[in-house]
Amino acid sequence: MRTAAAPPAPATRPACPPPPPPLRPAKLPHRFPGLTCAPRHRVGFLKTHRSGSSAVQNVLFRLAAHHQLVPLLPAAGSQLLGRRPFRASDRCAAAGHQFGCHIINVALRWDHDQVQQVMPNDTVYISIVREPLRQFLSMFRHLELDRFVSLEEFAAQRPIPSTRFGGMYGRNQQLWDFGLPEEHHDDDNKVREKVAEIERHFQLVLVAERMDESLVLLRHLLCWPTAYVVSMRLNALMAPIELPVDSPARSALQRWLRADRLLYRHFAGRLEQRVRQFGEDRMRQEVAALREETRRVVAECRIVRSPPAELEEWNRWPGHRVYGFSARNGSRLCQMYVAAEHTWVQVMRELVEALKAIR
Repeated sequence: MRTAAAPPAPATRPACPPPPPPLRPAKLPHRFPGLTCAPRHRVGFLKTHRSGSSAVQNVLFRLAAHHQLVPLLPAAGSQLLGRRPFRASDRCAAAGHQFGCHIINVALRWDHDQVQQVMPNDTVYISIVREPLRQFLSMFRHLELDRFVSLEEFAAQRPIPSTRFGGMYGRNQQLWDFGLPEEHHDDDNKVREKVAEIERHFQLVLVAERMDESLVLLRHLLCWPTAYVVSMRLNALMAPIELPVDSPARSALQRWLRADRLLYRHFAGRLEQRVRQFGEDRMRQEVAALREETRRVVAECRIVRSPPAELEEWNRWPGHRVYGFSARNGSRLCQMYVAAEHTWVQVMRELVEALKAIR
């Protein structure tokens, strides 16, 4: 008796090959003038939301443009952000994945084990945190949630809802960006374990409230000259929300954001410790040098802060409530300081296409 043939096995998607070593960067010196250490150029940056991270992102994009470094880029849009943490296989859907990458510099949910699989072994990992109440108020206003409910009404709910706006934005946003599962946000032990894990994996966590000092520490960590860490206050709200010190909404939100407060308290204290180790007098001198260099760039480039209506598409950030900057002398170098994220992602895609043509 003739038996029926077995059905064909379903087609399987080819496995994502391991990343190749990144291309040797062009024009990167072995030493910068006046520095005795070797510059670091492989950086994994966790871009947390509404925390001053756009300024740090701009610093890294400028580095990539100057030295033809390949960042990990989304296939479309400006972010790799999703509801789940990053997976190494996501690299194969990214632009330029065939070249390996030097930098991660766009928003995503962090999974360190997965990120390490796509980055070189000598990668320096950094991130940034902000005081949690300020961070949440900034996000609430930036997302224009006050069009639907006032902040006071939102905070008066019992319990305050933890549903994430758009599935991605909400309570304890910074720990969520670092990859802590939602169900662990009320477990102090799990939160502390996560904070300890971040301490092990990240060589530096910047603090938004002490940005200048953080950038000084970053430049020393990466052995860069001061000019490399000049940045503008990009993507900042035009009219931030303020809550009175004795406001019931303020107290309720601080309790609700307890997990992020534990995260912030740890890394604010860690930064203070680093500043003392660096030397407080030395830090004051370096901060003064950074501010002087920033003033020089602003004057030379004729950089001015502008509302969205006065900006062009390339330097206008998403949303109607954030400032941008214009560089009125029009030079390409100056435009690098003020370009919006989506413009930088497009510039990096063009770099990847140029590399494809060469290869």
